Amino acid sequence: MLRKFLVIRSVGRFEEYKPGGDVEFRKFNLIYAENGRGKTTLSHIIRSLATGDTTYIAQRNTLSTNDDPYVQVLLDTGKATLKSGQWDNTFPNVEIFDSTYVNENVFSGHYVDLDHRRNLYLFVIGEKGVKLSQTIYKLDDEIKQCNAEINDKKSDIQMVITSDLSVDNFANLSQVPDIEQQIEAKQREIDALEKSKEIIAKALLSKVSLPSNNNAELSTLLSKQLENVSTAAMQHVYQHIKELGGKSETWLSEGVTLQQNETCPFCGQSTSGVELVLAYQSFFSRAYADLKNEVARYIDRVSSAFSERDLLSLTNTITNNDELAGYWSNFLNEEFPKLDIASIQKIWNEYLAGLKTLLEHKKSMPLEPVITGADFERLVADYAAAVSLVETYNRNITIINQRVEKLKTGMLSGDLANEKLALKRLQDIRKRFEEKVAETCEAYLAANNKKRLLERQKDQAKADLKQYTETILGDYETILNKYLERFGASFRIQEKKQPSFSGGKPSVDYEIVLDGKTMALGKPDAHGGDPTFHSLLSDGDKNALAFALFMARLEAMESVELADKVIIFDDPISSLDSFRKEATRQSILSISGKAKQVIVLSHDPYYLRMAWENCDRAGTKVLQIARSGNQSQIIEWDVEQETRGDYFNNYFVLTEYLDGSSSSTTEMRHVARCIRPLLEANLRVRFPRTFKRGEWLGDFIEKIRDAQPPNELFALQPLLSELTEVNDYSKKYHHSQNPSADSETISDTELQTYIKRTLDLISGILVVAK
Repeated sequence: MLRKFLVIRSVGRFEEYKPGGDVEFRKFNLIYAENGRGKTTLSHIIRSLATGDTTYIAQRNTLSTNDDPYVQVLLDTGKATLKSGQWDNTFPNVEIFDSTYVNENVFSGHYVDLDHRRNLYLFVIGEKGVKLSQTIYKLDDEIKQCNAEINDKKSDIQMVITSDLSVDNFANLSQVPDIEQQIEAKQREIDALEKSKEIIAKALLSKVSLPSNNNAELSTLLSKQLENVSTAAMQHVYQHIKELGGKSETWLSEGVTLQQNETCPFCGQSTSGVELVLAYQSFFSRAYADLKNEVARYIDRVSSAFSERDLLSLTNTITNNDELAGYWSNFLNEEFPKLDIASIQKIWNEYLAGLKTLLEHKKSMPLEPVITGADFERLVADYAAAVSLVETYNRNITIINQRVEKLKTGMLSGDLANEKLALKRLQDIRKRFEEKVAETCEAYLAANNKKRLLERQKDQAKADLKQYTETILGDYETILNKYLERFGASFRIQEKKQPSFSGGKPSVDYEIVLDGKTMALGKPDAHGGDPTFHSLLSDGDKNALAFALFMARLEAMESVELADKVIIFDDPISSLDSFRKEATRQSILSISGKAKQVIVLSHDPYYLRMAWENCDRAGTKVLQIARSGNQSQIIEWDVEQETRGDYFNNYFVLTEYLDGSSSSTTEMRHVARCIRPLLEANLRVRFPRTFKRGEWLGDFIEKIRDAQPPNELFALQPLLSELTEVNDYSKKYHHSQNPSADSETISDTELQTYIKRTLDLISGILVVAK
């Protein structure tokens, strides 16, 4: 049993915790804490203590300190201390329901994956089943080690094999006594066919190509004009550009785009009616800019098609073809095609230069049509002739390559390749029995034999586990669905009675049954419209399922095993409605009588109040994780007082003051402020149809004053004077009626008098209401 946390240092909010007061755990324990105060930290400390895994604590090292976490826990068997990242003792008989349990065993986010099903399987089958599973895990790990050794040796063997033999065939080769004589004879056979080697390996000729250019498109572009620009405007602008010189056209076109409201962008004077400006606006239109851009794009396209790199590649290919033609002419009586590289280069460069000259001219004077002229037409004709020569050249290369392929096929008729492969096989036989290679092969064969033996043992272990778990899973499914029914779930769980061994390790497979239809759990990478765990179940359903899985496991335990368990519940009511909260409470109370110890942590004080009201008070301890400065402390908690409603809180504030429990001025004002809400709440309860929310004691008094028979409030008029005086006294200490409420003078004697009058009024109202 967990008895007490003696020290918690540098873990989450517990910067320096030491116990004070009676904070020793009992058989049943309720711990209240606001979110962020340290509930989950405590459950992680206990999980770390149970498993020996200190990462649960290391992840929660207090940020404000560089000290290592230090924890000391008092158990019924002695102390357990975490120091320097290690526990000196563990406490394994613990089951914890918290977000870690859910994320590791049930689902993460919206999905249930293979790791969840594996962990849940181990959780469900219990200690005996875990031992059987561990046998499978051990065998699986040994098989993986064998596979690693097999792959390692296989890689070494593959490096020495030169033929088409597989690794298994190579390792199982038999020794040949006269292997050296057989290798020498095979080499002599190959030498006779060796003259064909160069011919078979020699490359074919390659085709070449010249870039194409659409001369009709070019002519269209060069002759393009803008119809909405008058000849006079063009002449006027061109004359002005000529006079300005330099880059004046660009300068002027940009200036036109900056002009606004007939004002010169350069000097700020009006341009209204200025002929030259009107000519600019006509000349430098949007169409003008589009035309210039079209010419620029055409220039870029030409530059890319006729790049120096492409010309160099073309000439290199022709040169390489000439060298190959010289080689193949020794074997073929054919006329090989030729191309004059210098002529091709000259035609290429002249044609490109002519294109660029025309296009640059068009770019500089886009509104003028550009005439190609006789010189460029000659270049076009020369380039077209070159293209024709290349096409003829390529057709001849196709014919020559067909002759070369036929020649190569004939050379292969001697089965040189097969003879070489046969030689490699003989050489592999010799290599197999070299000392180091032989050792590697023997180790490879031994690892394979061991793997087959382990696989047979694993198959038997899996069969034993299946036989054991069939009954366990069947009972578990029944209990699980009983809990789901208790939680009002509209779905049921249908489990496969045999474990799945996907990935070599056992896991539990289950499906959701809703309205008689079976739905898949879904996968993190699943897409589509089929209903799954994610789409079918609300967050409340998922958390109810997680809790049901946990409780079903506890109920399925043998009574002796459960009686030795410490059960931790960390916020078991997350996303649950009031009905399911009550079902959860009942389930926890039921298990608390069977387990060695139960600890419930929650942020909901009223949930803990419900559990406290129905538990064995003698064996119950109620604690709180409370803020102390920036730290958290475990202290005693009065669940009854902390969960009273506003009415009872106000009532007991007044009665406790009369008993002499409070005396400071600040507390006296607080007490005085409880008078009015107490009376208001009492009147609302007694006369719910008359006094409504949003109305205050002053409103109530007016309604009583105005009441006439048979109005039920008429009977309260004898109390009207008393109610008015008590209200007048109380409102002095409320900010809504008195901005200086915090500095209002208050007297202990007067306050006690009005408290007594208030309590007397409540009694009088009760009599009237009856």
